[in-house]
Amino acid sequence: VDHQSGFDHKVKWAPQSSTHTLGDPYTLRLAAADTTGRIIVWDVNQAAQRAEFADSSKSVVDMAWIGLQSGCRDLLAVIHASSTLAVWNAESGVCCWKKSVGDTLLSMSFDPFDCARLALRSTECLLLISDFSAMKPPPSP
Repeated sequence: VDHQSGFDHKVKWAPQSSTHTLGDPYTLRLAAADTTGRIIVWDVNQAAQRAEFADSSKSVVDMAWIGLQSGCRDLLAVIHASSTLAVWNAESGVCCWKKSVGDTLLSMSFDPFDCARLALRSTECLLLISDFSAMKPPPSP
């Protein structure tokens, strides 16, 4: 992937809608994070950059596309190196919210059947969130 200032170290393909029409055509999107913490969302079909964003210069530990929530399929959950969980609008590059977590986060995984359920793996434990919302950060434990 071009236009990155560091080496790409995380890439995630966006899930696709099961229906496609002339008004909502099939798009193939890819989020790529480089070692400097910059995330670029690509429209692979058009070979064009859709958005670019970063949380200062904090590197990206993990990323996951959020399933259809609140009618939006353009949301990307990101764990930054500062153990911050953030939700970004991958179309506009706007951060919806950020939440610092006390533990060092290593990875995350959404339940493929229920995008309100999220597992966060840390160095010490597994954090399970059963009411994840892209609109507001989870409450502190």
